[in-house]
Amino acid sequence: MKLVKIRIPKGRDIHQFLEKEIKRLGLRNGAITGIGGLSEAIIGVYDGEKYHEIQIRPREPFIIEIGSLLGNYRNSDEGLRIHIHAVLATYTVKGYSVYAGHLIKSRVKPFVEVELYEQ
Repeated sequence: MKLVKIRIPKGRDIHQFLEKEIKRLGLRNGAITGIGGLSEAIIGVYDGEKYHEIQIRPREPFIIEIGSLLGNYRNSDEGLRIHIHAVLATYTVKGYSVYAGHLIKSRVKPFVEVELYEQ
């Protein structure tokens, strides 16, 4: 098993950044884990028939804390597929909110640390 550690900088989308890195490194199939922070995110929650998108955008100076980032990637003849689920938490003056689901879109702030486990 091969381990690759990646630090995603502020302002980038996790999926787009990982897609470029996985292709650049020539990785094929593996697992994804990560932690860090975001300024905004869209997650999808499946109800058994379709995904419902939830947009998360806390007010400044608050960020979205990534409690857990877990997924996989598969590079095949059909192309690269990245599948990530996330547990995200936000804090406001009113208290905490926690979200979980399929990570669709993100904007990193201040950074995200990802580990790719090539199988």
